Amino acid sequence: MFVKEIVLPEVPYEILNSVKQQALDWVESVKGTDKMYRWIPVTLEVEEWCKENICEYAQWAVQVLLADLPKHTDENSQVKIQYLLETGGDNVVSKSYKNDYVVHSTVCDTNKWYILKTDEFHGVYGVTGIRIALAGKIF
Repeated sequence: MFVKEIVLPEVPYEILNSVKQQALDWVESVKGTDKMYRWIPVTLEVEEWCKENICEYAQWAVQVLLADLPKHTDENSQVKIQYLLETGGDNVVSKSYKNDYVVHSTVCDTNKWYILKTDEFHGVYGVTGIRIALAGKIF
């Protein structure tokens, strides 16, 4: 399975606020450009919380999408852990592929943790707004 909801500690308001602000600052900085995706290293405060409470071995970042992210694999990770703050729209779907066929589709909800297999082909579709996640990359 490509993506699965997992039970991990609730993220404190201060951490969520910091992540969201980093994402919105980047979005503001790219207005008028064609930039649609960004992996932003988290602040020290967010990194410390994530390493102490979620996974000390992950590389933590703010992940922002402003448009669909077509079929791809992540080059530098096999697995990611994500906590979705904003879905990016009402009908956003994550899909995984085997060859050229969709084998799994998931609608991820906000305020939940997910684990994703990122070394397999996958994509995110239906993004009409800002999709924001606190993400941990595990190599």
